[in-house]
Amino acid sequence: MEKSGSIATTVGVVVNTILFVLKLVVGISTGSLAVISDAINSLTDVLTAIAVAISFRISRKKADPGHMYGYRRAEPVAGLIVALFAGLAAYEIITAAVSRIINPTDVFFSWLAIGVLAMSVIVKAVMSIYHTKVSEKLSSPSIKAIAIDGRYDSISSAVALVGVIGTKYFPLADSIAAGLVAFFILWAGYRIASENMNYLMGATPDPEMVNSIRNTAKEVRGVIGIGAVRPHYVGNQVHVEIEIYVDEKDTVTLVHKIQEEVRDDIEALEGIEEAFVHIVPR
Repeated sequence: MEKSGSIATTVGVVVNTILFVLKLVVGISTGSLAVISDAINSLTDVLTAIAVAISFRISRKKADPGHMYGYRRAEPVAGLIVALFAGLAAYEIITAAVSRIINPTDVFFSWLAIGVLAMSVIVKAVMSIYHTKVSEKLSSPSIKAIAIDGRYDSISSAVALVGVIGTKYFPLADSIAAGLVAFFILWAGYRIASENMNYLMGATPDPEMVNSIRNTAKEVRGVIGIGAVRPHYVGNQVHVEIEIYVDEKDTVTLVHKIQEEVRDDIEALEGIEEAFVHIVPR
């Protein structure tokens, strides 16, 4: 399981480094801001993949006396780093695009630039699908962040491609395309940041999971009712506090057995790491 996550992050570093170098060389040689913008985007992807690789390894460390609930929050932190890089890249690209529109410069039409961007569209789409599958398999928010970013990277490369082709007929197409690329990068960063902030701030999972927890506890023999159910994220995993009502005439041994069964059944649900069961005699 961990090996597939390490492979996924390594693939991200290698592929994005290759794309960055190709786009930067072509962008500088043609003077295309759209291509250079896409190159900057690929550079942020390289930095992101490195941050995710480090956080993925940290998050898999076992709990210790200093971190009794483990290191799960390391991955959402990496997700925020992804969002930060995306925001910085978008700012730089927008600034350059506005400058180019005010002070236009010559852009050379290039079939090589078209080929590199077309390749980027395909490669990033394939990588996004691959990273999505790995993130679902490992329940990894940081790898999911890479997958979301890759999806928008594919779209931004397509926009840059249209801009490069458009320069043959409309000189400002390149700068406009660069601005649109920045928009896609910014939107991806916003989505990644909002999701990972929920993980870090202990947000409540979706109502479907809450209902599943409640129904699972109800099905245990000896539970005569359910009180408060308080699930929250600890990193990308859920911890649950739940109150169960039991017959006050039940023996201590029986109550303890009911409590353990409720805990085990809830912890068996996907995405739940730990359950704390409180007994309320009725």
